[in-house]
Amino acid sequence: MEEILVEYIVDVCQTALAPGKKSRLSIEDLRRALSRPADAKKLARMEELLFMQEDIKRARAQFETNDVGQAQASAF
Repeated sequence: MEEILVEYIVDVCQTALAPGKKSRLSIEDLRRALSRPADAKKLARMEELLFMQEDIKRARAQFETNDVGQAQASAF
């Protein structure tokens, strides 16, 4: 099972890198590689995970801002 997964990931990465011949993958490269109808669920999951990642970043930033504000208020 692991072997199949590794092979699939390698294939997707090679497909994503092929057109540009770049040395680094970008999110847009992966979106293009997963844009086939057969990969619609995988693309939707990737989009969901990217949204969740941004949501977590915003929550952390807000938490850190609140934490700094409380520390400054208690210093006075």
